Amino acid sequence: MTIRTFDIRASRRALDGTALGGAIRVLVVDDHTAVRIGLGGLLEDRSDMEVVATAASAREALADAARVAPDVAVVDFHLGDGDGLTLCRAMKRLPRPPRVLVYSAYADGPLTAAAVVAGADAVLSKGTLGEEVVRTIRTLAHGRRAIPPIPRAVLRSLRARLEPADQSILGMLIQGITPSEVASVLRISQSLLESRRTAIVRALMAVTPSGSSLEPSLRWG
Repeated sequence: MTIRTFDIRASRRALDGTALGGAIRVLVVDDHTAVRIGLGGLLEDRSDMEVVATAASAREALADAARVAPDVAVVDFHLGDGDGLTLCRAMKRLPRPPRVLVYSAYADGPLTAAAVVAGADAVLSKGTLGEEVVRTIRTLAHGRRAIPPIPRAVLRSLRARLEPADQSILGMLIQGITPSEVASVLRISQSLLESRRTAIVRALMAVTPSGSSLEPSLRWG
């Protein structure tokens, strides 16, 4: 039996980091080596996917995303130098922002809501079967979202922790309304909306065991 070793950074790709053959370019971000190897191997076995880079930290991931412009970034929530939601927001500010899948062991209602506010396009639990991860990446690559439903009782509880104006912002973002449309509907500036999104994420993450503080070096408020 042949034991396959897999080094994502040595995987097939062009010199500039772009995928070969028009495949979906994927960036994998996780501070656990075993997860990077396992997830990278899973994706590399798909003919329509190419892992163009992996990263163990938020800082490294943001640099990689700017360098190789992946189509989809699979991002762990807990990272050694920050958190996946802060990283998601920073990636969304890039000239060529990737679609972002937040991949966490704590994919609960509060994290899902906070991820949507941060700009994530999908949320999955690390307990999800590999085929579901593959399907979700394909969904994102085709421009769609994959946000799990948040139970009404949980959503009501989360809204109750927010100011009335922020409740409206949360509701619209969860329904898939773009930030620019939200700002237009509420007649507020983009900078004010960004500030309110920061406050909403902090409030939502304060009520879930998956919460953590925002990393100052990547703060997006």
